[in-house]
Amino acid sequence: MKAKLVPLSSTDNQQRFYRAVLEFLNEGGFHYLVGGGHALEQYAGALRVSKDLDLFVRRVDLSSLLEWLSDKGFLTELSFPHWLAKVFSGRDFIDIIFSSGNGICAVDDSLVRAFGPRRDSRHESKSLSGGRTDLEQDFCYGARTL
Repeated sequence: MKAKLVPLSSTDNQQRFYRAVLEFLNEGGFHYLVGGGHALEQYAGALRVSKDLDLFVRRVDLSSLLEWLSDKGFLTELSFPHWLAKVFSGRDFIDIIFSSGNGICAVDDSLVRAFGPRRDSRHESKSLSGGRTDLEQDFCYGARTL
């Protein structure tokens, strides 16, 4: 049986929430990479239902990023201190990933540099399609600055 592709099911509220957080991160000068289902759809055409937005940030930026978003009125939590934080708006949330699940492979400057901005005719992008196989085992990468 062939798998059926299902478009991302982001609601209007989720999209407004995601956009607001991304705009605040841009305003604050934070570096981030978009991953998960949203990146897969953008770069590989692999459509799937997604319950959240995955953002990869440098571990060194985590405290100031969470404080910045809290000051902007968002509820934040450090869900797993070795790899994952969350930003909430009602029942919607964004995963802020700063390391692999086992805590060994942190998102750092080398990752951001390796997959830094590239220009094409439609948008500035950050693609995480190769190079860091240690991280790729834990994360399925692709990115775009919205």
